[in-house]
Amino acid sequence: PSGGGPPVYQHLRIWGGRRGDERVPWKGASPATLRLFYRTLRPDWPPESRPVLQRRDADGNTKTLRDAEWDSTWVEWRADRGVYELRSLHR
Repeated sequence: PSGGGPPVYQHLRIWGGRRGDERVPWKGASPATLRLFYRTLRPDWPPESRPVLQRRDADGNTKTLRDAEWDSTWVEWRADRGVYELRSLHR
């Protein structure tokens, strides 16, 4: 990768995301532009539903990120260091 640093995937930690869960949480260690292929991570989520991308702050409050770019299979945004969740609204 250009820039001399390690690839961005080395800065992410994804946990959870088992089938049946309504969310996929992960933690980023440094700022980066991310494109997450959520249909690959969660093929069991209905194709007609679009998840919600949220960032959790140090107090545990969540904020929906509204400036993300969406496609039918991925979401892309500028992520700061922190904890993020992609949450399915389908139940």
